[in-house]
Amino acid sequence: MRPPARPRFLYGCGRDYDDGRGKVTNAQTSLYSWHGLGLAVEVVEKDATPWDAPISFWETIGETAERHGLVWGGRWRKPDLPHVQWRCATMTPTDADRMLYEKSGLAAVWAKHGAV
Repeated sequence: MRPPARPRFLYGCGRDYDDGRGKVTNAQTSLYSWHGLGLAVEVVEKDATPWDAPISFWETIGETAERHGLVWGGRWRKPDLPHVQWRCATMTPTDADRMLYEKSGLAAVWAKHGAV
């Protein structure tokens, strides 16, 4: 799960500062992304060295995720190769998902989307 500071930093990319990536997310808080509700992950390298994995690596990750009923960001109009998420009814959490989280917690959101 992403701590609250991470989505604020990522939202600032291409808006408040430019590190060469341009805009990387439209999620202003962790609750506007499945990451913030524990239903999405990014496949990342453990240390801080630059990672230049070949496309075949990402395709293997994506195909494996899809075989298990997950969604891979590599199929999106703007590909997000490291992204894998639970197959939810909507691309991003809805107001109802955020309200459910605030009222009843993560387990309730997971149950709603069949993740438990």
